Amino acid sequence: MKDLILLIWIFIIFINNIQATQLESGLKSERLKGSDEKSTNFTFKSDFAQGIVSSFYKKIVLKGNSEVISSSFKLRADEIEIYGENGSYLEARGNVFYEDYKNKMHVKAQFLFFNRKLDNFYLQKGVELEDLENNMLIKAERVEGSNKANVYIMQYSVKIYKDDTFARAENGTYNKEEKEMLLEGVPVIYQKDNYYSASRIIFNTKTNRYKLEGSVEGEFTQVEDDVSKEKK
Repeated sequence: MKDLILLIWIFIIFINNIQATQLESGLKSERLKGSDEKSTNFTFKSDFAQGIVSSFYKKIVLKGNSEVISSSFKLRADEIEIYGENGSYLEARGNVFYEDYKNKMHVKAQFLFFNRKLDNFYLQKGVELEDLENNMLIKAERVEGSNKANVYIMQYSVKIYKDDTFARAENGTYNKEEKEMLLEGVPVIYQKDNYYSASRIIFNTKTNRYKLEGSVEGEFTQVEDDVSKEKK
């Protein structure tokens, strides 16, 4: 009886290994076609993988030093799930790092969901979004983004770091194409020794200029050099 149970366990492990191997080789060679008829492929690697393969559903779970790479992005995390038609959906958990080659963005978070069909994503928990092109760092607890539209919606404890400018708010919307940041929910902006608050703050990420709207308050510090120049 013990020998029979042992043989059954060996058979189950053997079948699972075959399925995982088939899934890995299949996903590595798949090509995704979008509406513009362009194709994209991706590869992955990890310490451990398990999956489900059938005629109507395919899913693989990568665990330990997981990584997914394509021509347009690189994704690393403790755990990554790939599922949907042609691997259209990615979920990453734990120490997530996402690098967007096209838009020159680096992203860190504890959770990421990426819809490859629509080319959009959302991130949660300790999100850091670094815009390399504009030398700006955004921190928030949740960020939704569209790579096509280049628009990012930020929520909860939003913080912006850009050169000598620091801003914080509860919510914000960043339009990378227009180089404009809209901050709402008790927004505050600091530039050098100056401080301003308003109902809404619109910040231009290219010029570092801002516009204050509604219930404006501020504190402006004038240095001694400026005072002496005015007297002259």
